[in-house]
Formats: sequence, C-alpha cells, structure tokens
Amino acid sequence: MIDQAVAEPPGRVGVLRRNVGFRQLWAAQTISVLGDSVTVVALPSVAILSLHAGSLTVGFLNAAGWSAWGLLSLVAGVWVDRLPRKPLLIGADLIRLVLIGSVPAAWALGILTVAQLLVVAAVASACAVVFGLAYTAYVPYVVEQDDLSEANARLELSNSAAFLSGPALAGALISVANAPLALVADAVSFAASASLLSRGRAAPRAAQTRKPFWGELKDGVRVLRHQPVLIRTTLAGGVANFGFAVVQAVFFVYAYRSLHLSAALVGVALTIGAAGNFTGALLTMRITARLGVALAICISTAFAELSTLLFPLASFAAPVFFLALGGVLRGLLTPWWNVNVVTLRQQLIAPELQARVTAASRTFVMGTLSLGSLTGGILGATIGYPETIIVGALVGGASGLFVLPQRVRSRAV
Repeated sequence: MIDQAVAEPPGRVGVLRRNVGFRQLWAAQTISVLGDSVTVVALPSVAILSLHAGSLTVGFLNAAGWSAWGLLSLVAGVWVDRLPRKPLLIGADLIRLVLIGSVPAAWALGILTVAQLLVVAAVASACAVVFGLAYTAYVPYVVEQDDLSEANARLELSNSAAFLSGPALAGALISVANAPLALVADAVSFAASASLLSRGRAAPRAAQTRKPFWGELKDGVRVLRHQPVLIRTTLAGGVANFGFAVVQAVFFVYAYRSLHLSAALVGVALTIGAAGNFTGALLTMRITARLGVALAICISTAFAELSTLLFPLASFAAPVFFLALGGVLRGLLTPWWNVNVVTLRQQLIAPELQARVTAASRTFVMGTLSLGSLTGGILGATIGYPETIIVGALVGGASGLFVLPQRVRSRAV
C-alpha cells in the first residue's frame, strides 16, 4: 500500500528556515514559476490573438511545449545524475531567457510566425526537462530526509503563489500592450532565477561511475519497475495529464472565440482558479495526515481532472464564474498529488538515482501531454470546444482508478 511505503515526517520548520541552500533554490524556482505562469496565458494568446490560430494550431503548440518530456527525459536523466546540478539549472534558465525573449523581439520586427513559436516551445521544453530533473534531484542534497515532505510542501506553496499572480499579470500586460510583450516578464524571470542560482553553493558532483551511458539509463527504468507504488502513480499521472492536455488544447480558444472574453477576464478567471492551488498547498500536510498518503493521492488525481467539467457550463451563463470555479477545485486538489508523489519518490529512491528514476517516470507521465494536446486540437476542430473539454475531463478523472488504496480494492494494480 502507498500508505505503508513512507512514514509521515515531522517537518522540522526551523531547520529549513536556516538552510541557505534550500532558500536559494526555493527563491529561484518560485521566480521561474512566476514567469512560466505568465507564459501559460501569453504564448497561446500570441498564437490566437496575434497570429489568428485555431484549436488545431494551439494543440500543436502545446504538443511542442511538452514534447521533450517524452522524447528526452530518459537521456537527460542520465546526464543530470552524472553532472553537477548547478550549471545545468543556470544553463537551462539562460537558454530559456534567449528563447522567450526572441518572441517579442520578432513581433516588434514584424517577422513573428507560428513556426517560430513551435520552435521556441519545443526547445524551451527540452530546457524545462533538464531544469525539472536537476531541480528535483537536487532537493535531497540540500534537505535532510526528515524534512523532505515539509520542503516539498513549501515549494508547492510558493509555486501556487506564483501561479496565483501570474495569470492576472499576463492578462494585464496583454490588455495594456500586446500578447508578445507579456512574454518579456517570463524572460526577466529566467534571468532572475539564473542570478539567484549562481550565488548559491556549488551543487555536489555526481559520483564517478564505470557503467556505460545506456547501462545507467536502464538502471532508472529497472529501479522504477521494481517499485509498484511508483508504477501506479506513473500510470495515474500519465492518464491524468492526457486528459488535462485535451482540455488545455482548447481552453484558450474556447475562452476567446466562443465565450468572447478579453485577455484581462481570462487572466482574472485563471487567477481566481489559482487561489485554489494556493489554498490546497497550504492544506496539503494537514489533509495528508488526516486521509493518509494513498487516499490523498487517489482523490486528488481523480477529482482534480473531473472539476474541469464545470468549464462547459460557461457557455450558458456567468463564464468567468464557471471557469474560475473549475480552476479553484482543480487547483485545490493538485498540490495533494504533487507534494505526496514527489516525496514518495525522494524517500524511496537513492539520491544518486533520483534523476534517472524521475526521468523514467516522467517519460510516460509527461509524454502523454503531447499526445493529449494533439488529440484535443483535433477534437476541438471536429466536435467542438465544450465537447472536447468533457472528453478530456472524463479521461483524466479515470486516473484515480490506478491509485485506489489497496484496502478498498480486491486486488492491487
């Protein structure tokens, strides 16, 4: 059972407060996420409002933005476990600074195209893979084992705060200027994140190994295969992400074209929705202590995706209200999954294998996002936007079946 796989740590708050390495990593990640939350609104808005893209194009754009997780994760995981984390984190930030900054520059020169957006999304995706793996693998080096759950809860809380303010900032920037200019905020965030990371202590070097590259790659897959708990969360995460990506592929086109909302109102709806994420992050430790790890994970993945069934109700009345309400419910539940699954993996897997095992899991978990984005784009162009959202919500909600606690099932997955 998942509940038996990990003991609940006490969370020594005072220790984390004095941990300089963790504070620097925490601040850098928070700033980077703030920029990312602006991009969540700004990049599809550039395609839709500036380049007149439809749901199929947005689906391809989202697919490009997630593509590297399925294509490069396993290879990147080996390199992250071999190389120092700090240069990888800084390099990923700097490359994304240039990529994202190229969009407003090209728009100002009148040469911005959908092809450029696709390239930017794909390469930035590769950088995000490296940053995400290095960042997750670095946490156990700067935080004691007993403090991992508390550290992940704090990281999730600050990420939620960044997502709370990012959409409103993006909406305001798009309303005052143009969608491409909103991406300047994201570019600045990557510069600030790289600056913070450069001031921190040097990341520990990976241990020398005599195994060949492909042997190390297989180690990550092998270790994951022998952890039934992580296999179950990997399957659930992949199905949930597929459903989420189907919804996301048509969300902005639905909001702009069908509901005729302005960028500012879309930003308001997303900001209100992000308040749920912030609240969920605050309550994660308490909820997990009450429900147990297994039930918290199961409820979060199933009902987080089913909450997007509220979005199609926006076609009938109060569009901002229903978009925001669906976002609030999804955001409230998502941190329960993020904190508990990451902590499980960090406690079950040795630090020197963290990146490879995480990569093996995310190859499937994140790889389904591209497939879901393409599926959503096609469905949106054929059966309609509300109908596509319903399909995505139902598929994503089925993810809870993979992580039902064993005590309420006749047999385990």
